[in-house]
Amino acid sequence: MQANTSQGASSPGLEDLHKTLESSITQTNNEHQALTKRSKDIADRQDALTYKNGGAHAKASDIIRLNVRDEHGRTIKQAALASGLKTLKNDGHFFGTLTDDEISELDPVTKQYPFLTSASHESSDLSTIYVLLSRNPSLLERYVEQTTDDFVEDETRRRKRTRDSDNENGGNDE
Repeated sequence: MQANTSQGASSPGLEDLHKTLESSITQTNNEHQALTKRSKDIADRQDALTYKNGGAHAKASDIIRLNVRDEHGRTIKQAALASGLKTLKNDGHFFGTLTDDEISELDPVTKQYPFLTSASHESSDLSTIYVLLSRNPSLLERYVEQTTDDFVEDETRRRKRTRDSDNENGGNDE
């Protein structure tokens, strides 16, 4: 008799447990469907951003390579280099992940290549400059040509201003 009594008493408990489990399963399924939809929405937005910024042949995984820039026109890596906090010693991975394009792009603020931007900070070290320059040694020649051309242009402008000023002064004296 006691076995029947305990069986009868546990039936309402089993029914409650069954209802609780069923409710829990339904809630889990609903959450799963919502997360699946949300995941699809995120993937669609990522694809749209990739297409918008990378063209028809870009892959969704390329979104991390998008050319995101700050208000000064610097990429995240250019801003990090310009901060003076990055050296080969304290963040070798940073320098290992720089692409050839990033190494050969002028900083839009300083108009310098990364090896020069890095060299201009007190915290810089020769190994950092060496690693950056050794990835593309022609940048040194390109920089010398660029600064020489800039110097010649500046000197030409200065001479023209001096000549114009002399002509104006000479024209007033007559």
